[in-house]
Amino acid sequence: MKTHFLIILTWISIVIFTKDTLLLIEIAFLVGLISIVILAVMFLVNSELFHLFFKGFWIIGKYITPENRGLNRTNELIKKDQSFQRFKENLQQHFRKMLIWTGIYSITVSILFTALLV
Repeated sequence: MKTHFLIILTWISIVIFTKDTLLLIEIAFLVGLISIVILAVMFLVNSELFHLFFKGFWIIGKYITPENRGLNRTNELIKKDQSFQRFKENLQQHFRKMLIWTGIYSITVSILFTALLV
């Protein structure tokens, strides 16, 4: 609920202080488009669509640089730490919500002011 209020309050303040309606429409559409594109990239990365591609680079990097036992141990401890994994999930979920609502509200502002301009 705080995210909706924050985004709406931000757009209301931008509408009040912006004198040029065309600039407002362009900024709103651009912000909405960028946030939805970032969200789409996040979903692609999380779906492990490029897993084989990144795994190939990981294998190449393993041959170029020697293995660090301390780094491997730290990575294993991080994977086993359930509280850190939950924290990461909650952070990603909150970031996704912010991106999707920013995109929806921004494109809605752009459409509304385009309709008012015509």
